[in-house]
Amino acid sequence: MPRRFAAAGGNLLLSPTRSRPAVLGLWIGVLWVAAGFALLRGAAAFEGAVPGIEDPRQPGLWLLLTGTLFLALIGIDLLPSGSWQRAGPILGLVVAAAAGLWSVAHFAQETKVSEVLGTETYWLDDDMMISLRYARHFAEGEGLVWNPGEYVEGYTNFLWTLMIAPFHWFTTPERVSLGVIGLTALFLVLALLFGWRLARQLGGSAAAATVAGLGLITTLPVVHWTSGGSEVLLAAFLLLWMSGRLLALPSQDVPVKRLVEIGLVGGLAVLTRPDSVVAVGVLVSWYGWRLFRQSAVQAIWLVGAALVLPLFQLAFRLTYYGEWFPNTYYLKATGWDGRSVSGVNYLVSFVGFAGPVLAFAAFAMVQKAARPIGLAVLAHFAYLVSVGGDELPQFRFVVPVIPWLWILAARGAEQLGSRSLPADESGSTPAEGDGGPIHWWEPGNPVPWGSRLAVVGLLAVAGLGSAILPGHLPDSGKVRAQSERGNVLIGELIRRNTEETAKVAHFWAGAAAYFSDRPGIDFFGKCDAKIAHLQARPGLTKPGHNKYDFDWSLGLEPDVIVGGIGADADAGFLARFRPGGPSQEYRAFAELYESPAFRSQYLANPVGKTANANPEMAEVSRKWHGIFVRQGTPLARPAPLWSP
Repeated sequence: MPRRFAAAGGNLLLSPTRSRPAVLGLWIGVLWVAAGFALLRGAAAFEGAVPGIEDPRQPGLWLLLTGTLFLALIGIDLLPSGSWQRAGPILGLVVAAAAGLWSVAHFAQETKVSEVLGTETYWLDDDMMISLRYARHFAEGEGLVWNPGEYVEGYTNFLWTLMIAPFHWFTTPERVSLGVIGLTALFLVLALLFGWRLARQLGGSAAAATVAGLGLITTLPVVHWTSGGSEVLLAAFLLLWMSGRLLALPSQDVPVKRLVEIGLVGGLAVLTRPDSVVAVGVLVSWYGWRLFRQSAVQAIWLVGAALVLPLFQLAFRLTYYGEWFPNTYYLKATGWDGRSVSGVNYLVSFVGFAGPVLAFAAFAMVQKAARPIGLAVLAHFAYLVSVGGDELPQFRFVVPVIPWLWILAARGAEQLGSRSLPADESGSTPAEGDGGPIHWWEPGNPVPWGSRLAVVGLLAVAGLGSAILPGHLPDSGKVRAQSERGNVLIGELIRRNTEETAKVAHFWAGAAAYFSDRPGIDFFGKCDAKIAHLQARPGLTKPGHNKYDFDWSLGLEPDVIVGGIGADADAGFLARFRPGGPSQEYRAFAELYESPAFRSQYLANPVGKTANANPEMAEVSRKWHGIFVRQGTPLARPAPLWSP
């Protein structure tokens, strides 16, 4: 005898066979939430027990969130067919977008803004501030340069640098970064929307697509680099746009304008980040070959449109900078024999970070429609190994493909769940083959309960180590925020205590160089072609931090030097940076102190050592990055006279 339930103004018939998986799902959800609550109450007992989890409250909060989500999905699924079920995807997208924007806003508020010398000041991640300095000079009519009159391509995000330049026309340097963070947040939302559509194209249910979106916007590297103002979110959005349009190509008679659109979007991705050429190249080659078998003309249109913008940029680079590649390519990917080992370590770290997502994604890659995207992801990983990975935290170079990974993982979990647990009473199974979405939250074709459990379980397990909840800030983010604020303060101090033509040498060439607005000398060579073309120092494995030549850099006679360590560093502290010490990868910081030119002209003139020095100024120079003034320079105040 069927059971009748009243719901939303109507009656819902549940047969005994249909009610059993629903009741089972409800019990699973209740136990899930209870486990999260128990972990939250007993958080102190788990402190330090699980590697990678800084805040012991996070696992409990995350299980509460995902368990509640699972119960909500069951509730929506039990509602009568019609508008309530169709509203599920919209509600899921709204919740995902709101959670993502909340997390970014909170992260930015805690790590990218502070009152600095009486002025509320915003900043980006330090490397992003290098691009912002290029953008500032471009907006001011100086050209795409780090120093006016010096043509070195020290950025690797041509399109992004052009896009953020106009912010300088409408606000002050102290608030430009706020606009840039808002722009990256916009591209995060667009990535969420385009990723949802791509997940559906690959055959995923509406719920799986929404779970993929929730995974994306709660992944710590994504939130970190969105609030950090990085171009990787724009690259991710463009790759999603391109792959979705390629997947939707008709089998015959493809309109030329569609091929041109797809090719140009791929070209924009390459202009955003040159390493996007790997993923774009895989997609263009895969679909170009498929088109070629039907019409060589159509294949030519796709390939030609994809090449137009990168070739334009190459022509610009050759005529403007006189090089075939960006300066950072020579710095990080040439003259360094050990970069592949460093790249493998980088990739292994990411596998440890995102293991569950990668495992489920690998299962989905066997699906025919997902193969080109899976191949593009693998090619991107191979590229990262070949160039030695990245020195910066939170897997910046992986972020452009993280949306793909979550989409594939959600699809893989759904497929695996349909095989591991029986379908519901309808006997329905997810669609296979070239795509065609399956329906969960939509009437007519229910999804097996195994799939429902697996896809939300993926989010729960993956999120334990990699998620950032709205309002949660990892300790590592707090530490980096203090470091970046110190660089902003240093830049402001230099601007207030030097002449406009004073030259300043940096290790961290971002915020301090941007806010000082003085000619810069980059010890690590991101904006110095001579340093970039050197051989890497033996034994150093940090990309972009293993080439330097103090004889050359100090020979340029900087008026001020911003060291890599505090001016209070004694022999014991310097020993930490020697070979065999815990900070040996950054031995350049200590080796600066051994340079004869530094010892004779700068070492005796640190800022902040006098008894009447401003406490905040003294703290940042003595404990963070020492500020040293060249003996006798007329372009900077003597060190004892510096003041805010």
